[in-house]
Amino acid sequence: MDVTGRIEDITARIKQKVDTGDAHVAGVIAGFLPCVATSAAEAAAKFGLSDSPECYDEIDEIEAVMVLTRAFNKGLAYSVEIMPLAEARNLAASFVAEFLNASARFFTNGDWGQPKFPRDGVTSTSWSDATSATFDTGVIVISDHGTGCVWCMDED
Repeated sequence: MDVTGRIEDITARIKQKVDTGDAHVAGVIAGFLPCVATSAAEAAAKFGLSDSPECYDEIDEIEAVMVLTRAFNKGLAYSVEIMPLAEARNLAASFVAEFLNASARFFTNGDWGQPKFPRDGVTSTSWSDATSATFDTGVIVISDHGTGCVWCMDED
């Protein structure tokens, strides 16, 4: 199977596992396009996300795995488990790994993948809205292979 086929297989598994139709996830966008985008905003627009350049920050592959692991493991609104942590991490790592040898650049819209340190027993996350959903996060990848996206949305 070629790279495109492998990435399409992984994104299909992500949709099946994460977007189960229950109340824990409002939706998932997961896909791959063989064209190479010139910016995160251009790539985002191809997947129906906000095309505002201010919305996206470049991250490394480690943080990309952490962002997706968080989004796959627990719902963004109420932190209800969607899948076990190990399974979420493996699925996230599988997606990111397909781009590692292709001069990949990774982007996200907030700090979902960063470690949180409670202040007065509360942790917080900040992000820029890329969709009309109450909560959303994901990873956009621009590489020599093409443009990939996995984006999870949830409602309050």
